[in-house]
Amino acid sequence: MGDSYLVRPTFNTVARIEGALNEGVISLGQKMARGEMSLSAMAIVLHHMAGSTGSRPPKVADIGEHLMETGLQQYVLPVSEFLLTAFQGRANMRSNEAVGEQPDET
Repeated sequence: MGDSYLVRPTFNTVARIEGALNEGVISLGQKMARGEMSLSAMAIVLHHMAGSTGSRPPKVADIGEHLMETGLQQYVLPVSEFLLTAFQGRANMRSNEAVGEQPDET
C-alpha cells in the first residue's frame, strides 16, 4: 500500500459502494460518525474510492490486511469526507478541493 489517491466523489462511485455494501451512503455516514463502521466496510469503501481515480485499485483483501497492519485512524478522515460529500454535494466543497487533500493555506 502506501499509494496516494486524489479522489473526487462521483455518483457512480457512491452507487458502487452502496451496491457492494447493500447499504445507503447516508446510513454509512451515520455509522462512520458513531464509530460503528466495520473493518470490511472500510476496506470496501477505500477500494471503490481508489478505483474512482481511473487507476486499478488494490484488492479489498489487500486493503483489509493493510488496515489490520496500520490501523484505521489515518483513513477515518478521508472516508468521512468522501461520505460527507453525499450530504453536502460537490458544489459545496471548496474549489479544487478533493477528498484527502489539505486546503491551500495561502
